[in-house]
Amino acid sequence: MRAVVLAATMVVLLGGCGGDAPGARAGGAADSAPRFEADTQLVRDSLGNELMIISKRTAHLLPRELRARAGAGDPDAPDAWRVVDPRTARSLMQSARPPWYVIDVRDSRGYVTRGHLANAALVPLEVLEDNVTDLHVRTDQIVLVYADDEARATAAAKILAGYGFPHLRVLGGGLEAWAREGLPVEGR
Repeated sequence: MRAVVLAATMVVLLGGCGGDAPGARAGGAADSAPRFEADTQLVRDSLGNELMIISKRTAHLLPRELRARAGAGDPDAPDAWRVVDPRTARSLMQSARPPWYVIDVRDSRGYVTRGHLANAALVPLEVLEDNVTDLHVRTDQIVLVYADDEARATAAAKILAGYGFPHLRVLGGGLEAWAREGLPVEGR
């Protein structure tokens, strides 16, 4: 069974476009509406139904690869991100498809001297907002943000939530809690 999911910022493209280019009317005149690209995903819900999600992305919003979910764009919204303890994070990361996108928001000295999580991208908090468009995160990918402590990672999650990242997790207790649990740290 295939369903098509709709939301306020999404559009459904039904078959038979007739070969028209986006923005063209039947009479051949250019449409005054902004041009858009469609982002299509196939996902399965908890009942095993296949869902086709077609997102409309207007041209002026294209630099952001993610479309905001309800409440996103407001970093103070409830559930803009969740704090997850190290053992739970490790367990979820091992079975996740696609793999979690892990961001270390410490400085480069901490990344090298105290180690880091496997496959973590180093984006110091001070330059995170300047580099947010360089984070090529899929719309269905969970982003785990961590630092030495939870406060710095929470500040980074607040920035990312403001840009509409839909699936944010903060490592509870930071890298110190991860290491105390005996979980693997690379570069130590």
